[in-house]
Amino acid sequence: MNFVYRHKDKRRRNPKALGLTDINDLHKAISRMAALGLKNVDIARELNISPQTVSNVKNSPLGAIQIENLHNIYDNSSFDVMSRIRDLLPKCVDTLQEILENPDQKISPTTRLKASLSTLAIAGHGPINKNVVMSGVLSKEKIDELKQRAIDVGLVS
Repeated sequence: MNFVYRHKDKRRRNPKALGLTDINDLHKAISRMAALGLKNVDIARELNISPQTVSNVKNSPLGAIQIENLHNIYDNSSFDVMSRIRDLLPKCVDTLQEILENPDQKISPTTRLKASLSTLAIAGHGPINKNVVMSGVLSKEKIDELKQRAIDVGLVS
């Protein structure tokens, strides 16, 4: 018995139609995107495949191993970057000290200062940022009261 499709079935795609020479390339692409944290629907849209295909690849034993290996690679490269930044910290401190003690430099002090401060911040020695998150429910009357107070003090015209 032969089946005849009345409509083109978008789920059945030839990997070569995607520009991929091997189904393994598709699995690698899915694994890379999944390891970067993309959602199944976003991966499917990008690769022009169904979200179920993405899920199947991610949940397969080989796909899970590939994703875990990529996570390890990404983690190791992040560790290498932090290690290099830690090695630069003494130079950053020296640069800050040099800027403070010798204002006559060929490179503008502002540029050198920004570079040093940003490197210190990346290493965790930057300024302290305090974020306060408040949540609640305001009634319409309370919102109208706040708007009127803003108008009264001149914040809003």
